[in-house]
Parts: sequence; structure tokens; C-alpha cells
Amino acid sequence: MVPNMTNVIGDAALSSAPEQPQPQRPWSRRAALAGVASAVLVGCTSGVGAPDAVDGSDDGADGPGSGRSESSTPGTTVASSAPSGQTVESEPPIDVSTRSSDVHLLRRMTFGPTTAGIAELADIGHDAWLSQQLGAGAELTDVDQVIADAYPQLEWSASELIDDFSGDGNAARVAGAFSAATFIRHSESPAQLFERMVEFWGDHFNVPMAAPQSIALRIEMDRTVIRPHAVVSFSDLLVATAQSPAMLAYLDNFRSTAGAINENYARELLELHTVGVGGGYDEDDIVSVARLLTGWGINRRERTFRFSPSEHDDGPLSMLGWDRPNTGDPFEHGVEFLQHLARLPATARYVSRKMAVRFVADEPDPDLVDAMAAAWLANDSAIEPVLRAMVDHAAFDAAPPKFNRPWDYLTQTVRAIDGRLDPGTETNVRDVIGAIRDLGQMPFRWASPDGYPDTEAAWLNGGGLLTRWNLAVQISGPDNDIITNKLSELAASLDGLSAAEIVDTVVQALRHAAPTELEREVLETLTGWSPDHTPSHDEIELMAPAMAAVVLATPAANYR
Repeated sequence: MVPNMTNVIGDAALSSAPEQPQPQRPWSRRAALAGVASAVLVGCTSGVGAPDAVDGSDDGADGPGSGRSESSTPGTTVASSAPSGQTVESEPPIDVSTRSSDVHLLRRMTFGPTTAGIAELADIGHDAWLSQQLGAGAELTDVDQVIADAYPQLEWSASELIDDFSGDGNAARVAGAFSAATFIRHSESPAQLFERMVEFWGDHFNVPMAAPQSIALRIEMDRTVIRPHAVVSFSDLLVATAQSPAMLAYLDNFRSTAGAINENYARELLELHTVGVGGGYDEDDIVSVARLLTGWGINRRERTFRFSPSEHDDGPLSMLGWDRPNTGDPFEHGVEFLQHLARLPATARYVSRKMAVRFVADEPDPDLVDAMAAAWLANDSAIEPVLRAMVDHAAFDAAPPKFNRPWDYLTQTVRAIDGRLDPGTETNVRDVIGAIRDLGQMPFRWASPDGYPDTEAAWLNGGGLLTRWNLAVQISGPDNDIITNKLSELAASLDGLSAAEIVDTVVQALRHAAPTELEREVLETLTGWSPDHTPSHDEIELMAPAMAAVVLATPAANYR
């Protein structure tokens, strides 16, 4: 999908910009992009340092380190592209003091603001919008129906998929369909906040797709565990994930039996899913939890959950303020303990903070986390009150710009241009999956149980930015036939406007904000138009794709 632009945006791009592009040469805009890429780079990153060891992918193809020769931490020097010894300075990517509260809410709680979404939010208000979005997952949308029609295998049980894979089925193709369906939901579904929460819990309870069996089990987990519980209660979600065959297989709990316990799931349950490191547990607690959950396994024929009393350790247990009852169903004892974990203050704070990192800031305000945890504890781990406490807190409105993960950048870009992917066109779907892979964040491919990282330090690097620029150029180009979009309509609306008005209109249409000084400077350099010049229709038609590409690649487009 993405052309090799190494010769377009590379070391040479940091030389001075050309005096003026030549309008009569349609893809002299590539040369123009090369000339202005330095300004984009200077604003986008404060530098590229030494290679980073962060890489959680199972095959080296996914994650912050994939496809990159270098990575960065904020405040370093551009090593591979900037002139030797020069430290790059940048303006803030988004002006917090002037941003619209409506656009800010949509940037954080959806996969990207749209013109229609902004109008709807302005009409009904934040509270009603949250209610509408939190209830949206209960009903099938038109997008869900499109996906069901295009990819019927995603509705099959894990057992049916595995049987198919062992015959003539193609596990890789079904995995690709699952990624494509996820892309379509995130870029097109009206249930944006619901889909955001599905994504969040998918990372929190990460189970990667690797071998055919794990692909089948993960697809079923998404449909039967994550989606039904995404905006209900953490307690119910935790119990459901503990019984998910995908989780049981991934963390080996299906192997854990009385006298031969496996501690993998118990350890991650405490460290990653609930109380977190420093949450008050020790090694003895891990062993006790593993004993309590012995016998929780998988029916091998049906690939469904089963509890085996003969494999269960029914001895006395005491951990994290919970004592095993002397009577009752031993399986229910496990459920009761999981519900106890969900209600612990340490769990409320750990998961609330993780949610705040996803939606608010890499280092969220402790008062915000306290308010979210209080809402959690007051509402028996119900998810909606926690989200409302987050959005209503002053720290949410005052949140600093947050760097987009690659997936966020992709979906925000596609939504900015009102992009649509036809799932029935296999070549287009394959090209989109290739673009996602190039960006380094293929859904459901992070190998370790902690899920894809969620901070700027993990993702901001020169190689990653180059891939984003390439995507912006390709998706905005006149030859793009993969994702339909509104760019031709946008270009048509620019006739008769001055150059300054065109810049305002293009940036407003794609970012829903006024241009930054950097954007205005870059676009003026790209077009060669003085602010009061009124370009002809042909000039606009020529330059509009390149202008869109630049806006979609500038620093502000890489943040939310």
C-alpha cells in the first residue's frame, strides 16, 4: 500500500526547501514534500536517539521496534537526520489553551473526530453523548452487519474454526479478516466509545494470535467475552476472561491441577489484570491463587470452559483479605475470589490509572486517578461511572497532548478523510493489512501479556514517523483506490478562496482546529502561494492531495 519514499523523505529532506514547486508537473509535489519534510520532522519529534530494546512482538514484525532503525525519548537530538550537533526545538503540537472541548473529548474517547460527530456532540452535549455511546454496544450497527456479511467465519465458534483450519481453511486469512473487521469498526462504527473500550480491555487482557488454535480462540474471546462486557462491570469481565479458553490456553491455566499447579495465570492475574505490582501480594499469594484456580480448564472437544473437580485443589486458602469458605461449590469459590479482587482498592486504582494513561496522559494527575478509583469502589466496579468520573474531572480538560499509537494514527487519519474500506475487495483489504503491519501495531499480535505500550516514549521514533508520512502521502494521493474518501469534495470546495483561506479550510476539515504556525509555514512553502493569492481551479486540484498529506503528517496530526 505504501510506496517506498526513502528517497523522498530522508537525510536530504532536512536541507533547505526548494524555492517553489512547479505546478505543471503533477508529482513534483513529491519533491515539494521532500523539501518541507524537514519542517514536519522538526516539529514532530525532539529527536532520534540510540536504538531501543522495546519489542514485544512474536515475530519481530509488530511493536515499537518493528520496521525501525532507531527510536527516541523526548528531549534528545536528531541523530539520523538532523544536521550534526543540532538539537531540534518544536512548538507544542496542540495548543491546550485554545482547543475545543468538544473536539478534545472526541479525540480522546473515539478513534478520531469527524465533522458529523462534532455537530452531534454540540447538539446533545457531553452527558447525553456519553450515555448514547455507552449504550451503543448493546445493538448491532450497520457496520456490524457489513462485517458479518463480509466475514461470516468471525461468527463461528472456536471449535468450528479450528476444525476448518485443520481441513482446507486458512488461519492466516481469517486472522487477516479479524484485523480488517477491527479496522472497519474503529474507523467507521458509530459506537466509537464502545469500540474504544473493547480495544482497551483487549490490551488489558491481552491474548495474542499466533498459531491457528490461538487465532480461533482469540476471535471467539473478542466476540463472547470482551465485547459483551466492555462497558458493563470489571468484576463480570474479570470472571469471564478467567474462564475464556483463549486466556486459559495462553497462560497455561488449563494445565494447572492439584499437586501440579501452574502459576502463570495467577501471577499475571495479580500483576497485570487486578492489583498490580505493589498491590499487596507476595509469592505465597500467587501460589494460593494458582491452587484456587486448579481444575479450570478447556473441554478439548468443544474448546469451551470446563471445571474438573478431580483436578481441583480444595484445601484451605487465605490471600489478599479473602478466606476460602469451608462449605459450598469449589468452582464458585474461585468466582467469589475473582469478584473480591475486582472490588479491592488496589485494583480500582491500578486499572483506573491504566485507563487514565490510555485516555488522558502518560503521567495522569493522581487526583484524577483517585476520583476514578472512588467511582469504581462506590459502584461495584461498574465501568460507566469510572469513565464519567474521568471525563468530568478538570484534569481531563487540561490534559496535555497525547502521542498517537500507530493504530490511533491510522484510524484518526482515515476518519479525518471520511475513509471507507470495502471489505469485499480482497486486494484492498490485503493492502490495508500491509499498511497496518508497516506501522508496527498489528491488532492482537503483541506477544507478552501486558498488551501494546501506551506512552510516547515507546512509539516516538524516526522510523515510525517516516512510515506515517508515507501512509499520509499514499492515502491522500490521486492514485489511492484502496480507501474511498472525501478529499475530492474538499478540493472542490476550495475554488475562489485565497491561499490563506484554503490553508484554514484544509486544516479545519482534516484536524478540526485552526492551523498551527508550523502548518501554515509548511503549506505556504509547499504551494508557493502568498496568503492573498487566489489559486486557480487547476492549481488547487494539483496541490490539494499534497496539502492534505502534509496536514495529516504534521505534529498536530500525530497527537490527540
